[in-house]
Amino acid sequence: MKDRIYHISDVLNEEYLRFPLGLLAEPKYRDMSLEAKMIYSLLLNRLTLSQRNGWINDNGEVYLIYTREDAAETLNLSYKNTIAAFKELIANGLLLEQRQGRGYPNLLFVLKMVVTDENAEEFSEDFDIKNDEKEPENPDKQQICQNGTSRHAETAYQ
Repeated sequence: MKDRIYHISDVLNEEYLRFPLGLLAEPKYRDMSLEAKMIYSLLLNRLTLSQRNGWINDNGEVYLIYTREDAAETLNLSYKNTIAAFKELIANGLLLEQRQGRGYPNLLFVLKMVVTDENAEEFSEDFDIKNDEKEPENPDKQQICQNGTSRHAETAYQ
């Protein structure tokens, strides 16, 4: 019974970074480095933390306080590569940085991607699993169980 109780490592293993497929669909984002794409995913993930912390400006925009050093440490990247990745994100219109001065960390605003319908549709067609074989027909609406037995679908749902 004790082996079924969740531990902190189990909870962490169930957390995932969101990776927007638009980074693969839109040509200008597709050309970005993997480091920049991972940092963008990491920043998107941290937006929820910023919201919980109340890091919202007067215009209702959620910002992050996340240094390049933090990103480099989290993703095990060199500081030089992290700086280059941040520059890529800014150049591609995915990140806006507001300087605070006096040694305070910059405020980061994660920007939404711009993906054209055409590129999204083309990517979706290529990304979907192309299964030329259709699922075998089941005229009797039989449901096959793992142990090999079968039953009618109507009796399966009560």
